[in-house]
Amino acid sequence: VLLGPYTLVYGFGGLFTVIINNWISKFDINIVLKYILLFIIFTVICTLTEYIIGHLINIIFKFDKWNYLDKKWPIGKYICLEYAFVWGILATSIIYFLKPFFDKCLLMVPNNTTIFIFSIMMIDLIYTLISKGKIT
Repeated sequence: VLLGPYTLVYGFGGLFTVIINNWISKFDINIVLKYILLFIIFTVICTLTEYIIGHLINIIFKFDKWNYLDKKWPIGKYICLEYAFVWGILATSIIYFLKPFFDKCLLMVPNNTTIFIFSIMMIDLIYTLISKGKIT
């Protein structure tokens, strides 16, 4: 939907997984139990995010960015059990394997760079809404 190289689903899904991981990390629980719990929560949260964003894109932009009706286990157009488990595995793997590396990298990014990138993304969002006639 946006012009830049990112999507609303991955952005919000990533944001929610980081928030949930930070919340779960506050509890003193067994590491195996932690990642089983994260997998279950990530599966549900990422699937709900996909469902909500799919509907919002349809409402705002009047088209379907994706449609799972031709898949094996669809639940409506925007979610599918087949992919729900993929999102859970992917989110859990990213949090377990890649997040520690990205945390170190992000500490090296200057605040001005962060503000600049955020500004570019907001300009992209506003431009997309204007060019699609959603903001006049």
